[in-house]
Amino acid sequence: AVLRDRMTGHLDSLELQRGLAVFSGWAWDTARRGAVEAVALFADGQLAARAGAQAKRPDVAAIWGDGALRSGFQLTVPEAVLAKARRWRLVALLNDGRAAELKYFDGYPGVPTDNDR
Repeated sequence: AVLRDRMTGHLDSLELQRGLAVFSGWAWDTARRGAVEAVALFADGQLAARAGAQAKRPDVAAIWGDGALRSGFQLTVPEAVLAKARRWRLVALLNDGRAAELKYFDGYPGVPTDNDR
């Protein structure tokens, strides 16, 4: 099941570095007040990569409490994965098997606007 009210999180940046695409942000299970299991990148609906969300994020902990300190993630894929796909979506995978899509920074190129569909 895809949830919207159980999880919060944000993709803060997408940087291209030496042929790699590096996604950075945070994700937090608000209902359980705990870390998410992982963050996954889907390129045109296919799983392209997945990474844990355990990096320190003091800014997130300042809002959600000390338990959210290790809510950060960095997910890296070859830039070619993005070049072949039209849509790139990031999803937080919760410990109970459910998922929720992250919020994106303004101008995120991975989700086409209505005019691009």
